[in-house]
Amino acid sequence: MARERSKARRERRFADADDLRAHIEAAGWAIVDRGTETRLVRAHPLDVVDADGATRYGWSGAVPLAEGGAPTDVTLVVTARPEARATTALVARLADAAGPAGHGILVVAGDGRPVDGLDASFAADPGSSPVRVVRVRGGVGPGTLVAVARRAIADGVMVLADVWPADAGADDIRALVQTLGEPGVAVAGFDGRASTDLRRFEEAAPGVPVEAVGWSGLACRVADARTVDELDERFTDPGMFAAWWSLCLRDAGSVEGHRSAVATRPVGGSVLREDQATRKDRYRLIDRFGGRTDLLVERGGSPWTP
Repeated sequence: MARERSKARRERRFADADDLRAHIEAAGWAIVDRGTETRLVRAHPLDVVDADGATRYGWSGAVPLAEGGAPTDVTLVVTARPEARATTALVARLADAAGPAGHGILVVAGDGRPVDGLDASFAADPGSSPVRVVRVRGGVGPGTLVAVARRAIADGVMVLADVWPADAGADDIRALVQTLGEPGVAVAGFDGRASTDLRRFEEAAPGVPVEAVGWSGLACRVADARTVDELDERFTDPGMFAAWWSLCLRDAGSVEGHRSAVATRPVGGSVLREDQATRKDRYRLIDRFGGRTDLLVERGGSPWTP
């Protein structure tokens, strides 16, 4: 493909060259052009197979794209903790919250996050929720968690369960899924985020359309998550990423660019931080959506107009 792209550039078929570049980069390579010469370098680390046969994927795009799930499937998604027992305890709590519905649980583990035997231990219990572990190289931030989940889950609804309220259970999961059953709703979550300028966000009351939802219980359709072309994995603050991701989902696949975000319950205590560590994340959000006043809503739920 690199040779074909070089030929297309020489023949001034730039549209073909750009298309080939996209395919090359999607395969995990970066293109370095120097005059008429082209060099390829790996853009992402290679996959590694550990001694136990488990694969640690070099980047989220290397995770196999799952297919064939049902639109009614629900998967709770979490990152592995530094200690295996903490991860096991969280998964057990989510399995209890899922109740008899037995929703799937996806654990994404980065380097230094032990998960040996986690999926097998729950598989040995016929009454537990099915658990799947996906290992990746490096750390797992909020963007990487979503990037892996939207490839590893075939269909249905994905619920981010890293911050799971102690009193949340099957009824709360059902409320998220039912909310997403409305075609005009793009994203749901436990706590709402309201904004007047898409730069600053504050807590909002549940049950009404809001600009975004928080990290706690953030839920979306897998099919919608896959329509977002550019998923920014550089975010470090989950709350800031949740606002950015909510706006991406509301904007993706919508003719009018104004689908809804809905909060299902008051959570509290998870307001967006304002410290220096989140400044870059805020700039990323503003760069993408700072001028999108069409995504602001009135508290009554109708689209906001300038």
